[in-house]
Amino acid sequence: MINNLILLFAFILLLQGCIEKSKHKIKSKNLDISQEIVLERNTLKNKPLKEIQKKDVELDKVNSKPMDSNDLEFLIGYIKDTTPLRLMKLNYEEVFSFNKQLKNLPPELLSHIKGEPLGKDLLKFDDYNSFYLIDHFVVGNYFYFRIIEEDEVCCRTMFLISIDTKDYIIKNIFNFGIYGGDGGWHTTSSENWKTDSTLYVVEKNIFDEDLSEGGYERKTETNHYTYSISNGNLAITFLDSIITEEIIN
Repeated sequence: MINNLILLFAFILLLQGCIEKSKHKIKSKNLDISQEIVLERNTLKNKPLKEIQKKDVELDKVNSKPMDSNDLEFLIGYIKDTTPLRLMKLNYEEVFSFNKQLKNLPPELLSHIKGEPLGKDLLKFDDYNSFYLIDHFVVGNYFYFRIIEEDEVCCRTMFLISIDTKDYIIKNIFNFGIYGGDGGWHTTSSENWKTDSTLYVVEKNIFDEDLSEGGYERKTETNHYTYSISNGNLAITFLDSIITEEIIN
């Protein structure tokens, strides 16, 4: 009986010793962690403020950057805000006459058109031509806007540009109409929209030729077309042509 009590007492002492040792280890470990935290704080305090705030500064730079001119979605918003919806009827003689001041095409948008193969083929990008924004409209998933290219020789030529609003890419550029003239030739057109995507176009070309006996002969060629717009494309159907001639003294 006495031996059993002695063994029990020895076991209790041994158990207490293990508990105290574990507490000491835990305390030491926590102390090490605290020291590491303090050390890290002291290290940060010793670093230059500029280096500590580096990520914040970079984020500020991103947030303060101007809108990327390559963002077609942004440019569509700009066109909507600064140009009217296309009219149901449009007379080129009245709207595109050279005494009419038009809205300049911003360089950010012009750079997009310059980068398109069709733009390079159809338009002349030089120091002598000017570009203007005319109007816009939407058909299905496509945004359309029209611009004028004014050359120093004769004309204001209108182009239709389509943008796919799903992928935000310029899909097509089309020659849409022309106003102007030079050396006895004059051309103009008128539009009459039947629906959101179809219109009737009358194109008039006038040719004047001097006569040896005085006066001149005028030949007028009037062409009729139907334009159909769908899925970013333009289809032109020729209907008929009427030619008249007259002598003007």
